[in-house]
Amino acid sequence: MKLHTCLALAATSFYLAAAQADSISPEPESGLWRRESTTLVNGQDMQLAIRNAQQQMLETLPPEQREMMESMMNPGGDPGVEMECISPQMAKDLTNPDALLKRISEDMPDCSMAINKVSGSTLAIAGSCAGNEGYAGEMQGELTIVSRREMRSRFVGNGTMQMDASEAPPAMQGMAGSQPVTIEHTEVSTWLSDDCADLEADQ
Repeated sequence: MKLHTCLALAATSFYLAAAQADSISPEPESGLWRRESTTLVNGQDMQLAIRNAQQQMLETLPPEQREMMESMMNPGGDPGVEMECISPQMAKDLTNPDALLKRISEDMPDCSMAINKVSGSTLAIAGSCAGNEGYAGEMQGELTIVSRREMRSRFVGNGTMQMDASEAPPAMQGMAGSQPVTIEHTEVSTWLSDDCADLEADQ
């Protein structure tokens, strides 16, 4: 599994796995959410590395071409910030163990996750990924549902990057080729509105 996909799905799985435990509460509201994430690989901020690489590339382009590329790349301005629309059904699924286990299995076919501990509004999970074209190794972390309008998650992974160095992004050149890596990913999600406007809802 490729790194960026693995990270996003692993963080999402925290929210999905929460409903396995009846004691995890409250249920998040449906609607528009703002998700801000930070990903460190061997201590290096990957979002910052992406921004720097984009800026360096843009500086080599003629003004007209640069303007066009800027409008196409990262229109939100920050690769660490995303908007997400959670449908009423998805919000309900956060309390349905069977539906959530199915989602995790479908979204993370190379990873196996399990609940470690439940305490109040916090859920701890652990597992491993066996990606042949990206991250492979152990993962552990936790999700805290702070309120119906805020969720926080953090996980740490220790493993290797299963990819050819020549195919790795510039910021990861020294980490590819089965090199040991430590990944730390944190997310803070906050509810913004019950109206998602034109943003398609997660089902």
